[in-house]
Amino acid sequence: MKINNELCNKCGRCVMECCHLAIIPDDNGGFFIDQQLCNNCEDLFDIECIRVCKKYAIIDNEGKVPEIDRTLRLRSEHLPWLIAVMGSRDNGDFPLGLREWEPFRKIISDAYLNPEKKVRFTKCFDDNCIGCPAKVAPGHAAYLEKLDDLCFKQLGIEPGTVMGIWDAIRLGAKKFPRSFFKEIDIIKESIVNDFFRCLPPDEYGSYDSDDKNNELLFGGLTACENVVPEEENMTIEINGCRVSVSANVDLELLARVCQALK
Repeated sequence: MKINNELCNKCGRCVMECCHLAIIPDDNGGFFIDQQLCNNCEDLFDIECIRVCKKYAIIDNEGKVPEIDRTLRLRSEHLPWLIAVMGSRDNGDFPLGLREWEPFRKIISDAYLNPEKKVRFTKCFDDNCIGCPAKVAPGHAAYLEKLDDLCFKQLGIEPGTVMGIWDAIRLGAKKFPRSFFKEIDIIKESIVNDFFRCLPPDEYGSYDSDDKNNELLFGGLTACENVVPEEENMTIEINGCRVSVSANVDLELLARVCQALK
């Protein structure tokens, strides 16, 4: 991989994402990729620097921007955490405002507003990991890979599997028993209890306002506000997370979700 300095805006996001520390500042305030350190993320599932470069400034040896799958990535080991956030019912286990949990809340809100949204299961790093300083810690990627391999085995799927977000949540709720969490011993008991309190909708995006349990599914999200209509979609802000919603979203469903989040 190389950096096209004509396109690079020197934001530095790629530096934070390179667990091999191969992206180095140059003398002009920009960056270059050390070819001796870069292995094109062969030990990972995606080329991390390309994933985060909004200027498409990272190119291959032929000068082309490699095409990558832009489907939302989700580590298999992050699935039970996502489900636990949904079931936490704002009990304090996942405090609002912490960067660690906001990506999970964004996925949850997006799942309700775009119920046919797809996720691609990956390992080591996913889109929730973008900007995490632990990515560059020695041995961190290998540790996460072991956890993901255990979760993939439990789920009965392979890395790269693409499915609907609600299908993924139902699969996790079905495949992760309490005994599994005791085996991997990385999630404290209160979080495990949050996991088993999660109640996914019976159908994609369905929401029964008469069912009091449904009011507790949103992991502490507050009411939708700042709805901005656009030509093809709407941008909705939920607790500081901006969510893009298709213009043909079920407005009745959206209204009921907003009402439940108040």
